Amino acid sequence: MDEVRLINAIPLEKEMLEYADYIGRETTNECESTAETCADMVSSAPTIDPESLPPHWRKSEETPPKKKDGDVLGSVFAVAYHRNIRNGIWLASNMPWHIVADCPEMYPLWMPLPKLPDLPTPERRCMLGND
Repeated sequence: MDEVRLINAIPLEKEMLEYADYIGRETTNECESTAETCADMVSSAPTIDPESLPPHWRKSEETPPKKKDGDVLGSVFAVAYHRNIRNGIWLASNMPWHIVADCPEMYPLWMPLPKLPDLPTPERRCMLGND
């Protein structure tokens, strides 16, 4: 077992329960064969791409962001409470990962930003600024 991979356990669990039911009908004591069959089921389960999973909020105090969690600019999506806006309001914005990690009381929740798709480089006439 060199690497860890994500699998969808729901169909695997169903298949294993069906197999257990089959074994219950067949009076067999072949434990090694049963274990090998179950291991084969796990091996053949489809791998889930971690990038396809939806992002989820993380508590800054429990799991602070690290450099690898930031996008190309080092930003993560964070939540902060602002008392001076409408008698207090929660706002979400992009923040540098190290600020969120250093101030968990100010930024209690965060999540990584999704990766941008590959986009073509715009023509010079479409670029903003730097003209």
